[in-house]
Amino acid sequence: MKKIVFLSLAMLIITQPGCKDNCKDNEAPEIEFGLLVGGDVEVRSLQTGYVVTSEWEGLGINVQMNKVYCNGNIKGPFEENYTIDKDGVMLRSGVGYWSFRMDNRNDYMRLKFFCGGKEIGSYSAFYDMLAPSNGGIGYLQFKIELEWDYAKTDLARGKVTLQ
Repeated sequence: MKKIVFLSLAMLIITQPGCKDNCKDNEAPEIEFGLLVGGDVEVRSLQTGYVVTSEWEGLGINVQMNKVYCNGNIKGPFEENYTIDKDGVMLRSGVGYWSFRMDNRNDYMRLKFFCGGKEIGSYSAFYDMLAPSNGGIGYLQFKIELEWDYAKTDLARGKVTLQ
């Protein structure tokens, strides 16, 4: 009985269209691009709803980027650190930029945003979105909205959207 179940599963796996076929069907011309992230942060009080961004000058934002391949392989994370100024503009701590290649429409860059060690949002940028940056630098501008709970002295929630 165990042999029949095993052989049945093996045949099912062999006859299913695999990721390689799906990857093959979505091959695209290779692109190479640099990737930079920027944006604006707005901090609001959970209790009052008032914008309190100016009180958070120097707040740290961490962005982790992973290159995700069509076949499921993941490279990274590649990290960038930012602080915000009194107006909420993200100021990058480093110099230079990360460079990536893609050759499949199902390849993408997964970006995760963190504040105080908590994930506040994520975004996926696929091949077609990054193709116009081939040979140059892709710049993704985000709006980050944070709510600070003054009663608990902790971040209540965050939201990240592409501008």
